[in-house]
Amino acid sequence: IGLANIALNNTPTSNAASTCDGLTNTGCNAAIYASSVTDLTLANIDTQGGVQNAINGVNITNLSLTGSTLLDCGNEVSEACIRITNLLGTSQITGSELKPNGERGLDMLNNTGSGTLTLQNTTVRDTQVSPGGNGFHIITAGSATLTVNATSVTARRIGVIGLFASARDTSSLTVKVVTSVFDVEAGIGRAISLTSDNSATLRFLVQNNSTINARGGIAVNTVAFGSSNAQGRITNNTINLNNGVGSGVSATASDQATMVIQIDNNTVSGINNDFGVFAEAANTSGTFSGRAQLDAIINNNTTTVTANANSDFRTGARGLADTCAYVHNNIASGLGALGFAYSPRTVPAGVQELQNFNTNVPGTWNTNNN
Repeated sequence: IGLANIALNNTPTSNAASTCDGLTNTGCNAAIYASSVTDLTLANIDTQGGVQNAINGVNITNLSLTGSTLLDCGNEVSEACIRITNLLGTSQITGSELKPNGERGLDMLNNTGSGTLTLQNTTVRDTQVSPGGNGFHIITAGSATLTVNATSVTARRIGVIGLFASARDTSSLTVKVVTSVFDVEAGIGRAISLTSDNSATLRFLVQNNSTINARGGIAVNTVAFGSSNAQGRITNNTINLNNGVGSGVSATASDQATMVIQIDNNTVSGINNDFGVFAEAANTSGTFSGRAQLDAIINNNTTTVTANANSDFRTGARGLADTCAYVHNNIASGLGALGFAYSPRTVPAGVQELQNFNTNVPGTWNTNNN
């Protein structure tokens, strides 16, 4: 099925009577509604206005959306410019612009099957006003397998998170975010959040993003919950938190999850509250009997913090948790309120190993050419 060169304004005109909420989109109204379609090609589609979704899809295989402008989509929570449940096969959204009046630009849930989605040269913008939400919002659940390649995308003035991706249940999610721009401008919002939970698997690469400009929370955040497994790299990014709260980069293995991460060659500035780079394993809830495990390499980063921040770098192990950290070849500008560039923390029952440990923390910092 192919549609091209179509303008659909102020459509739909009414909300669905049922089965259109935060859990399901099967009954949502939309300017374009597709269900159980293979090879759906949409080119130069322009929509403006409409009270629910601009494009609504259920069980779509091989979607191509190119050169399209979807503006002022929806006006309530759980509404989006593009909302899809189970986008399978090989799909792309390229050269397009998404501006929701509802909650999200792209709202996607895969709970079965396998898919690959390419986001390229696409902009999502302006969710800093109510109901405000994430720009790109992607979840895998059930047994789904999904790869997301986000290249040269732009998220501007996003009120919550520019790109949020989460793997749940036993699903597998791979996310690559490269050569992209996340710019909150004068408002409040975070840039990237990648999470895993239950027994899911998450693989990620956040690389060569020249502008990650956030405020009011962690700029680039990765968390593994439950018994999940996460592995990835955050490398060669320019991150500015604009002297707000939160850390520039944060990586946490929680509960009894495992995470392997390399954080390298990033420039992090505008840290006024927490840490330039934060990495920790923590299991303190009492719900999980296993140990959280984090293996982190933190190298070649440059951080700038104010006197109100905690410190430039922190690694930690809290509760039933094990952390192995290699912190080397970093440059710290400013020491923060703790008076140290590097402030590792181990809470009772936690175990933390610092590679090339030499007498104490300052000795180790120096030995590792920081």
